[in-house]
Amino acid sequence: MGKGAERIGVYGGSGSGKSTRTKKLIKDRKRVLIFDPTGEYQHEPGFIQVGRSPNEVDLQRAIAANRRGFRIAYQCSAQNRPMQLHRLCLILMDIQKKVFEKVSYTAADMVTLVVEEMNAGLPNHNLPSEIYGMFEVCARGRHYGIEVIGVAQRLAGIHADFRGNTTEVYILRPGDDVNDRAKTVGLLGTQYKDKIDELQPLEYFHKKNGVVTRGKDKFG
Repeated sequence: MGKGAERIGVYGGSGSGKSTRTKKLIKDRKRVLIFDPTGEYQHEPGFIQVGRSPNEVDLQRAIAANRRGFRIAYQCSAQNRPMQLHRLCLILMDIQKKVFEKVSYTAADMVTLVVEEMNAGLPNHNLPSEIYGMFEVCARGRHYGIEVIGVAQRLAGIHADFRGNTTEVYILRPGDDVNDRAKTVGLLGTQYKDKIDELQPLEYFHKKNGVVTRGKDKFG
């Protein structure tokens, strides 16, 4: 199996710098699909805009026309976002099925799925059994060459199947919600309980393989 198809969490309160961090992560990715309920990428240079659900045929056509390299923002509607994300994941797994059948794959085969407002697309409660696509990607996405970047303000609102399967996380300054702050401390360790409040906009803690480092982004 190839390397690089990770499951990355980017968490922080409003104005903390989540979007800047995420855009830097995907800057050099060749095949990127954004689940974009808030229109964050509506005017982002280089992105093809695909309209609101149920325009999944348009999405499939856009990917097929740019199979070797694409940057697509899928602007879902407000209704039943978990179902829309489920369908999106099924489309990606179908596109990537040849990768799944390979013994290994390269970076050129990989696709990055960015899920904005992850807590809305994969909320922390039981979903109907027919909504399974994102769970499948969380569990087996790496075998399909699907990298996932989950972005959210409400860390506690994200289903444990994603939170528990991340290979690395970026923690920016959280909001005031008690549950979100508790989950943040749970990810980093109790020694960071006070340090998270020291974070300024664009500053973050990065945790991977049990190691926590501190960093800061710049605009642009």
